[in-house]
Amino acid sequence: MNGRRLAWDRSDIQYVFQRCAADLTDESDSHSRYTDGERFEEPRPAPAREHGEIEALARKSQGTKTSRRRPAESRRDSGTAIDDSFADRAYKELERQIVTAQIRPGSWVTEIALSEQLGISRTPVRQALQRLARARLIEIVPRRGLRITEVNASDQLLLLEFRREAERYLVGRAADWADDHGRSRFQALAVEMERAGTASDVAEHYRVDLEYKLLLVKAARNDYAGDAIAPMWALSRRFAWVTRFERDIGRMSSLTAKVMSAIAKGDRELARACNDAYIDGLVDLARRSLELHLGSSAARSGIAPM
Repeated sequence: MNGRRLAWDRSDIQYVFQRCAADLTDESDSHSRYTDGERFEEPRPAPAREHGEIEALARKSQGTKTSRRRPAESRRDSGTAIDDSFADRAYKELERQIVTAQIRPGSWVTEIALSEQLGISRTPVRQALQRLARARLIEIVPRRGLRITEVNASDQLLLLEFRREAERYLVGRAADWADDHGRSRFQALAVEMERAGTASDVAEHYRVDLEYKLLLVKAARNDYAGDAIAPMWALSRRFAWVTRFERDIGRMSSLTAKVMSAIAKGDRELARACNDAYIDGLVDLARRSLELHLGSSAARSGIAPM
C-alpha cells in the first residue's frame, strides 16, 4: 500500500468517526457539544484499513450508540422528555437545586464546575445560567463570577405585590377557559392538596402545588403570562422552602385547594377572591420571617426591635 493510499484511508477513518459521533447527539445540541473547544476531541490517526473494515466499524459504532465523552448523559433520568434541549435540562436541574437550597443562597459557583456536575457541555449550561440570572436566582458579578442570590423577605413582599395581580389574571382566565378534563384535574388536585395539608406532608404539598401551577398556565391559554410569572413562582418556591419550618402547611394547603375548587367550578370571581386570600397568607409568612430576621438582628446588635 503506497503513501497516497495510506493518507486516503486515514481521512476516511476520521470521516467515519465524526459521522458516528454526530449520530449520537440530538439536533438541538449538536453545535454546542461538538464545537466547544474544551470538550471536542479530534480523533487520533489510526492505522490504514480497507474500505470493508471501515464500513464494519461504522455499523458497529452506530449500532452501539455509545460515547466516551458524555457518560453522564447516558445515565440521566429516563423520565426527561426526549425533545428537551440540553439547555432546558440544565435549567430545570439547576433551578431545582437552587430552589431547594441544595446550592445554598449566597454561595459562589462556576460554569465549569456546574458543567462537570451535570455532565452537560458548557454552552447549554451557560444558556441556562443566563435564564437563571433573568429569573434573579443567580447574580452575575463582573470579574468575580456567579453568585446565588440571597433569600430576602423584603424582596419577597415586593414580589407578592405584583404576583397577586398576575395570578388574579391567570385564575380568572383558567376559570373561564379550562375544558372539562382540566376542571376535573383541578378538582382532583384540590383533594390531593387538602390531604397533604391534613398530613402535614411538605413534600406532597410542593408536588401538588407545582402540578397545579403547570395546569393553571395551560388552562389560562396565555403563554406570555406563563413566561412572565414563572420566575416569580421559582423565587417564591425557594423562599417557601428556606422558611418551611415557619409556615403553616395545613393552612396554606387549604387556601390553595379553595382556589383549585373555584377554578373547577368555573367561578371567575370566587377563584380570584380565593387567590387573594392565598396571597394574603404568603404575605403573612413573609412578614413573619422579616420580623424574625429583624428581631434576631436587633438582638445581636443590642437594639430593641421596633
